[in-house]
Amino acid sequence: MRAAHVKLLLALAAIATVASVSAALASETASGSSHYSSVTLGAGEIAGDPWSASVRREDGAAHAKRVAELQPCLGISSKRFNGGDAGEACTSRSRLTPEGGALWITTSEPNEAETETAMTAVAMVFAPKTAAVKATLLGGRVEAIGLKRLTSQQARTAGLGRLRYTAFATAGTWCVTRLESFDRAGHRLWRSHNLREQSCPAES
Repeated sequence: MRAAHVKLLLALAAIATVASVSAALASETASGSSHYSSVTLGAGEIAGDPWSASVRREDGAAHAKRVAELQPCLGISSKRFNGGDAGEACTSRSRLTPEGGALWITTSEPNEAETETAMTAVAMVFAPKTAAVKATLLGGRVEAIGLKRLTSQQARTAGLGRLRYTAFATAGTWCVTRLESFDRAGHRLWRSHNLREQSCPAES
């Protein structure tokens, strides 16, 4: 049986961490960043499964404003007839850099028979200099991922810089083997290691 699950993927240059969790979103703790709030990056419904993604400043972020503004936490959640799942991924006191890659998180829900994945939702944030992202999917097809930029109001609310981001959902699985990011001139900033084990579902 294929249960609902969240994958946290922190693809920063010096860190490559993957964890599967089945926990509610962490609540804000009393800290210097507690007056900042999460802002919604995207929400919708795929195959009857609602999903949403948000971002905020990491609890305990650095006191230096320019550093703290590059220390986000991504939250994602999805719901299904049999419940749902939610999780959060943070930079863990590191920070986003153009050459360091993305902070990203996914969640998926099974079909009614729980034999395969019905939907996958994805959220990613990048340093402000990042202008474009390409994903190589299982099978070799390359997909361009459009990026948005946090508005000034969103950035103030979340206590972050005007980070680039994407949040979307797709029917079935979203199995990516490599990610690459580029600046406005088309120069590659970062290329991930092979992500197949982290992003592709295990065999049932």
